[in-house]
Amino acid sequence: MLVCLGHGIAYADVDADARLQQAKEMIQQGRDHAVRAEYRAALVSFDESIRLLDAIGDPVAATLIEPLIAAANVYAALGEPEPGIPVARRAVNVIRRTGGLYDMQQQPVVEVLVKLQAMSGNIPDSLAELRFLERASAETNGKRSVAHARVLNNVGQWFCRVGDFQSGRARFRKADEALLKLARRGDGNDVVRLQALTGMAQCYFFELASHGITSIAVGDTPFLGEITTRERLKPGSPVFRREVSQILRYEGERAMVTAAEIAESSQTLSMQERVGTLLQVGDWFLIKEFSRTALDYYERAYVLSRDNLSPDLVLQSPLQILYPLPRPLNEPARSDGNRPERYVIAEFTARADGRVKEVQVAEKVATPSMVDQTIGSLLAARYRPAFASGKPVPTADVRYRQSF
Repeated sequence: MLVCLGHGIAYADVDADARLQQAKEMIQQGRDHAVRAEYRAALVSFDESIRLLDAIGDPVAATLIEPLIAAANVYAALGEPEPGIPVARRAVNVIRRTGGLYDMQQQPVVEVLVKLQAMSGNIPDSLAELRFLERASAETNGKRSVAHARVLNNVGQWFCRVGDFQSGRARFRKADEALLKLARRGDGNDVVRLQALTGMAQCYFFELASHGITSIAVGDTPFLGEITTRERLKPGSPVFRREVSQILRYEGERAMVTAAEIAESSQTLSMQERVGTLLQVGDWFLIKEFSRTALDYYERAYVLSRDNLSPDLVLQSPLQILYPLPRPLNEPARSDGNRPERYVIAEFTARADGRVKEVQVAEKVATPSMVDQTIGSLLAARYRPAFASGKPVPTADVRYRQSF
């Protein structure tokens, strides 16, 4: 902005500069609050920074991107998608206006938008955003590039997270095929191809999550699609194991075996990536009830880590890799509007073959139905066994707390 001062012209807008500095300070305050999980205070800071930047006008529109994305992430953390969606949408629009329709700077904020839309139940809009992001990457990075394969992996995971499993697996296939062709020309990338292969398998575990069955393959990445209840997939069902195995189809198994081959032969993967992949393959086969094959992969991970990592830390204690959640229980709220805390703490032995036995209730504030459901879920669970001297061993007195 030009400002006339007597006979001269000043080329600085003092008010704009002051607002810009204040906005930067508010953004930093917001970041500090968010790190401490003080989300309401973070929103106040981000909203104020956006207000200050809006007062400056279009010339600094690009500066709006950071606080808009940050505010959208906070809404996601709070589990409040409705107010977060327009904020994320505005950030996407600013990026496309300033950098072009296919500017890949939009990827992280589109992923936040997809998450918020899925949280609100608007799956169709989430899928549309993912398809556009894939198109933008193809235009910007080229369909036969490692960068596009990396985007396909991200898009594939999001498709699986929101419940479109076929579309998700199709993206992982495309990424793997492209990377295989690049590898034959000497331009491959083991890390990205490993992500495509393990992502393919992970998609099947998201399918299990859609039936209320959690797994280590999904970890802390929540499933955002619709949860369905099938009698045949309840822990007490006589065909529970068979139904789980049928969901974990051969395509995922083949992807995991290929991932293990890459992990054992690659010269570019880190030792943690190589060992971690072998453990994931072992988990797949243990959940499929092929315990001998699973233990073989665990032992290979143990041997690989022996001279490079600490094998005792890698397989030091049993780790839950599959757990069917008990059914949600609709217990009436108390007069103050809060539900009473209910939980069951169980002790059991995790066997060397990954099965659970000798389940005992150590402590409970729960109904008999809750206790029965917890015991049933644990008996259907699978644990990666602890290892000692390179061999799997049973572990007694393992504890698990189930909250209701």
